[in-house]
Amino acid sequence: MSKKSQADRLKAMVSKAQNVARPSAVNTNSRENVKTGNGDATKEVRINIGTNVPKDVALWWTAQGKLKRRLVADVIREALIAEYGLPDGFTEADVYPERKRV
Repeated sequence: MSKKSQADRLKAMVSKAQNVARPSAVNTNSRENVKTGNGDATKEVRINIGTNVPKDVALWWTAQGKLKRRLVADVIREALIAEYGLPDGFTEADVYPERKRV
């Protein structure tokens, strides 16, 4: 690949990155939706916990969850609630969806 085409690709990537909404431009006050009656603040969304562990560790945790009949997601929820708590107006029951257990 020539240096000119690399430079063009880099410029295009930078331009694209500059058009991404910055966190300050994103409305993070999800409780506002409840106040306005929109109801979107209580809608469940999927989050990804971005961490890298060795594959054998991930498989071990998954296997232990199955052996103990406990979802890894529930363990993560408990850890997040223990560390950060919940916003006003939410209970632990609000963050544990009703679904079939392992």
